[in-house]
Amino acid sequence: MKKLIGLFLIALLAGCTNDYVVGDLTGKRVTILAPADSTSANTTSPLFWWEEINDATGYRIQIVFPNFTAPQQLVYDTLVSGDRFNPVLQAGRSYTWRIRPENGATTGDWVTRQLRIDSTISLSQQTVVVTNPLANASLQSGTVTFTWNPLAQADLYRIELRNTATQAIIDNITVTASAWIKTGLTDGSYQFRIRAENSTTSEVTPYSTRNFTIDQTGPAAPTLTAPANSTTIFLPTQVQFNWTSANDSQTDSLFISTDSTFATQTPFGFSTPAPLPFTWSGAQNTGSGYYYWRVRSYDAAGNAGSYSTRFRFRVN
Repeated sequence: MKKLIGLFLIALLAGCTNDYVVGDLTGKRVTILAPADSTSANTTSPLFWWEEINDATGYRIQIVFPNFTAPQQLVYDTLVSGDRFNPVLQAGRSYTWRIRPENGATTGDWVTRQLRIDSTISLSQQTVVVTNPLANASLQSGTVTFTWNPLAQADLYRIELRNTATQAIIDNITVTASAWIKTGLTDGSYQFRIRAENSTTSEVTPYSTRNFTIDQTGPAAPTLTAPANSTTIFLPTQVQFNWTSANDSQTDSLFISTDSTFATQTPFGFSTPAPLPFTWSGAQNTGSGYYYWRVRSYDAAGNAGSYSTRFRFRVN
């Protein structure tokens, strides 16, 4: 009897796994609570509200101007958790938007709606939407093009550019276009602020802000640690690479070659901090001889640093 019970428990445990089965969202549609279809909103930041669906981990929302048949602008394409979202839209424009449930494995069906934003909304209740640069962007160039969505009731835009490290105001100007180019910025952190103004009614919007960084300098060269220079490694032992990168490194590239000039090389890419040590079995295929390796880092802006010192190892 004890043996039979033991065999039953083993079979029961064998059938139990920790796998999580993701629900299938195919064919499922979101029930929208607000706004009503084809309604006119008296705010530029209307509430999008819907009923949540079991097995959905997020909801894909796309908003275009004016429609999906002939879109002139993709305003939003975002994945939202929860049951509500407040976009920032322009007064006097008609939009088409749609929503579907997602869970990483499957997606439901789109539900599409139309929405118009009232053109008589006071300028003071509107918001300037900055479209470039992206929030907290790290830029390689000291020349930056700032762009934003124009507001129909504005006849000028007030711009303030500040160095966030020193709090020094670099520019405080007004422009009438929906773009402005700033040149000559050096490495550092900055904040761009803009508001729309109407000189006739004296109405203004709140300031919209956008922080960004200018970074035109690559990270310092990595420090190689293993395999040490002039090491001998005996097959079938695999080669393990290790190095230390600068704090501002975002990605590292490891280069391995049988040529000391790296005329031909095998690259490997890593996001930092890299999952080190990196185990390489390529020498087992290539065979004995001398191998050379080096590493190069890249920062968030895409600047390439200097190559590390070249190390050599021998495989026997």
